[in-house]
Formats: sequence, C-alpha cells, structure tokens
Amino acid sequence: MVNLILDTNIWLYLANGFDSRSNKLGNLHFELLNEISTLVDQGKIRVFTNDIIIKEWKRNKFATLEKVKNLENFLDNSKMQMKIMREKLGEEGKSKADDIIKELEKSIEDEIKENKSHIDAVENFLLNNTTNIPIKESTRAKVTHIAEEKKAPFHNKSNSFADAVIFMSACEHFQWQIEMQDEYDMVPYFGMERTIFVTNNSDDFCEKKGTSKIHPDLAQYCVPAKIEVELNLAKALNLSQSTILKIEEEMKLQNSKEPCLAECAFSEYGAYVIYNRKFIIENEGYEKHHFNPSQTQLEFGNDYILDQQKIEEAYYRGNSVFEFGYCSHCSSMHVRCCCGDEHIVDNYNIECKCGNVILVENDKIIGILN
Repeated sequence: MVNLILDTNIWLYLANGFDSRSNKLGNLHFELLNEISTLVDQGKIRVFTNDIIIKEWKRNKFATLEKVKNLENFLDNSKMQMKIMREKLGEEGKSKADDIIKELEKSIEDEIKENKSHIDAVENFLLNNTTNIPIKESTRAKVTHIAEEKKAPFHNKSNSFADAVIFMSACEHFQWQIEMQDEYDMVPYFGMERTIFVTNNSDDFCEKKGTSKIHPDLAQYCVPAKIEVELNLAKALNLSQSTILKIEEEMKLQNSKEPCLAECAFSEYGAYVIYNRKFIIENEGYEKHHFNPSQTQLEFGNDYILDQQKIEEAYYRGNSVFEFGYCSHCSSMHVRCCCGDEHIVDNYNIECKCGNVILVENDKIIGILN
C-alpha cells in the first residue's frame, strides 16, 4: 500500500487543474481524482490529511472557481459579440446566430456544471475519504523553532508555517507507526510499502528547485518516518508516462505564474501572467552556442547528460532574453526585461531602470534598444 499526504496546493490543483498547452485551465485533474478514488476503493493507497489542510482548503476554496469564472466570462463576452454581429444580419442570418448562441450557451453551461460538480467531489473526498493525522502542540513548537533558525522550509521565505506543520506532523505520525511496529513486532497496519508527501513547493522542501530530492535540513525527519517527497502526483500514483509528462509541463507553468500589473490583479479573479514567449538579442562578442533539443545526444555517462533545462541555459547564456505573456483575465500584454523587471505594455515606450528601451506602438512591441 502507498500512503499519500497531499499539501494544500495539490488539493487545489485537483479541483482546478491547468492546461500547459493553452496556458489555460484544463481537465487532467478530472482523471487524477478518478484515479485516486479508484485506488483508495481498491485498497492500494490511503490518503492522509489534517486540520490545517482542511482549513486551508476552506479558506482558498474560492480559487478553485477560477475556471468556472473564466467560462462565465467567455460566455458573456461571446454572447455580447454575437448579438452585435446579429444586428448586421438579415432575418435568416439572425436565426442562425440565435441557434449558435443557444448551442454555445448550453455547451458552456454544461461545462460549468461539470466543473462545479467536480469541485464538490474533491471536497467530499477530502472530508470523507481521508484519514486525519492529529497535530500536536509540540509539533507547532518544533516548527516555530525551525523557523527561528531559518532552516528549511524557512530558508527562502517566512510564510511556510502551515506547510511545515503539515509536513512535520506527517513525519512524526509515520515515525510513531514504525516505532510501534518495531517495538511490538507488529505486521504493518497500513502495509507501508511507501509513504509519499506530494507537494509542488520544491523551493522550500527540496535541495534544488524542480527536483524531488529532500532538502538536507528535512532529511533527518523524513528518514526515520520513511517518507519520500514527490512533486508529480501522477508519479506517486504510478500512472502512465504520458500523464506524468503532462503534469510536469503543468507544474513548470504553474510555478511561472506572476501577478497581473493591471487593476484586475486586485479583483476577485486572481489574475496572473505566464511569461511563455521569449525574444532573444544576441550580444556582440559572445561565442554562440546552438542546440537542437531533439537531436540525439552522444553518451558520455550519466554525469554528462543534458536535460532540457541545461540545454536552454546553455543556449541563452550570454544573450539578452526578454519574456512576454498575457494576463489570464484582462489579456493585457506584459514584458519581463532581461534584468528581471516586469512591465505592462500600453501605448508608450517602456524605459526600464536598467537602461533598456522597449519600443511600443498600438499596444504592441515593435523593437528593443539596449
């Protein structure tokens, strides 16, 4: 049996999902919830939670309605555009436009209903199909002490207290289970083949961003409890390789979300920007390196294998890389300068504090002076 502890962000992902190909919310999360439910029913996995996870879910549940709100906005905008176009049509054209509006309305409303039902299913599973791990005051005190010492998961930022308590309570619980089994020579009650803590927060819990190797500060708690850390839920569930790769792409994009710089960033929609387009200026005097990611690599041993990230880093090294993206709600264009500063694109040229000038015309970038 595999024991799973999912942090709050994984629960929110199960409810909301994300489509890496279109940079919009997708439906892979439907499949994942079905897989988890089936595996629990078959006795192959057991999912653990605690009071903090449930409180965090209830506090952030509004975020799971992001896709529903996007669908509602899409429907409203489409109906408005169709009605404007309808006025310019003859009677036959108006009749066809009415049919299109009705068909679109039914399709979107069915999708909204499906997503709301799915969110309810996730909440029902969280509240009724999981095993609660009690949180001790001594655990909170231990986490407070770790925070004061700025050790992982507090080495990057100071607002990881809830995640740290979730992690630490799981470590203590499963370490206690193992000690009881050893002391009384018991057969493992949970059939503990593996216990996995699933999180997308590699910055705080892992030795290196994007990898699942536990941070050295936290290994002392994981090892006695025999807990592994996994960033990809599909891997933890032992699903197909194609599903694993899809989630890895989604995680990469989820981690690249940035707030919109327009007013909608402060609205109920939780608007965000993903900088998924690049404009590269090759700096003079720099030796150019050209890589083809699809080209077969020569084998010189495991220490010399270049993954996609290393290939991209080598390609961009020494060049000025500008990144572009659009707000998920208001669609305003954003640009991230090679110095790291972010700007919203309007009708005026952008003068970055680093000295670069981004030339703008009709809300579009037409060039860069550096």
